[in-house]
Parts: sequence; structure tokens; C-alpha cells
Amino acid sequence: MPTVARTLCPVRRTPDAEGEQVTQLLPGEPVEVLESLDDWARVVAPWQPSSLDPAGYPGWVLAAHLGDGHEGDGHPGPVGAGGAAGAALVAAAATYLDTPYLWGGLSADGIDCSGLVHRVARAAGLRVPRDASDQGDVLEPVDLDAVQVGDLYLFARPERRVHHVGFVAAPAPARRILHAPDSGPVRRVVEEDLSPERLATLVGAVRLPR
Repeated sequence: MPTVARTLCPVRRTPDAEGEQVTQLLPGEPVEVLESLDDWARVVAPWQPSSLDPAGYPGWVLAAHLGDGHEGDGHPGPVGAGGAAGAALVAAAATYLDTPYLWGGLSADGIDCSGLVHRVARAAGLRVPRDASDQGDVLEPVDLDAVQVGDLYLFARPERRVHHVGFVAAPAPARRILHAPDSGPVRRVVEEDLSPERLATLVGAVRLPR
């Protein structure tokens, strides 16, 4: 029987309750335990692909949050497998509207930009990386003049990796985005026009498998 998360639990960069939360495990999500240290377990989460570790997203969780059990719902297929219509992806993302922004969050209690993409994709049976930069690296690139509803806008500062991602809610000329912004007056999931500040860092677009 696999080791799974007993509850929604934070995955931290270091074995410390004050350590940075880098992602979360959803209830029933399987992990591979690599080592133990006091009350902590170093794990990788195979349902959350990451360039940080080919086995899955790495980090530390409280061992008390883990146990033997059956895997929960939402097992993703291989990377790039499956598919979902763009409008269906945006509709699924819209169920998170008004959810507070939370760095590393993956739930309706708090979610970040790449977590929103990852969670919506996983619900559609797609195995998609956890972080925005990896999502930009792995998914199919799309010309900005050819984006469709449900594609993903990518944002980066000059000479830097992608730092923000969001669903295309309406392509040009409207250019509306459904995303979880980490800055600005509203730090929660919103659908809005791309602001001049966002347009200044818009560097590309990618497409989830259809």
C-alpha cells in the first residue's frame, strides 16, 4: 500500500515549520519517502513533475501527515497525455475565482498561479509540471497571435525565467486572463484584462494537451 498524504499538508523547502512552503500535497496524494529527520520526512511527489527532481516535486513534510493508504482521485496520466477543451479548462479554473493567493498553495483555501494551472490540469487527467517555469518549458508553445481560450500566457522579466502564468480567458484583441496574481491591489484568483504592466512582461504562450 503506498504512502499518501492523510490531509492537505504543506511541503517545505527545509525541515522547519517556518520553512518556505514550496507546494502542498492533496489528501490521498502518493509520495516517495527518501529520508527521515526527527518529525520530518523528505519526500518527492510524483504527481507533481518538476525539473528539481525527475522523480517528482521534492521537499519536507511532517511525518505525521503521511500514512499508508489508497491513492486519492485525480491520478494524472503521462506528461502530455489526455486532453481537455480550452473552454472547459477555463470553466474549471473559474471555480477558483476569489480564492486567496498563497505561495505554494494548491487548494481552494489558497493557491498560486502555477498551482491553479496544475490543479485544473490534474483534474482533467493531465500530468503538468508544478512550477510556472517548468510549465513554460514542457508544454506546446503557441504564437501569441494564435492563442485560444484555455491556452496559458507566460510572463518573465528580461533575461529571467518565467515567473507567472495564467489562463487565456479571451484572446486578442480583448486579451483577458484568469489567474492568481501575487502582486497588485487584488491578491486572489481573478479574471481581468491584461494590464499594461502585465503586457510589458508577456513573453509567450503554451497550450495544454487538447
